[in-house]
Amino acid sequence: MVAFCERVAAYSAGHDQESLVADRMRYDAVLRNLELIGEAATHVPVTRRELAPDIA
Repeated sequence: MVAFCERVAAYSAGHDQESLVADRMRYDAVLRNLELIGEAATHVPVTRRELAPDIA
């Protein structure tokens, strides 16, 4: 998940929303990595989730 976050940060660095959306390939890469973060989050073991109950 950390690697995906780092990719999102790298791909979006120096871009505001307008320029990011205008660069379709960059935008798609950011969205894909956000999807991968969400998918990976569903695989976090319950024992780990219980350590941070304030995070949905």
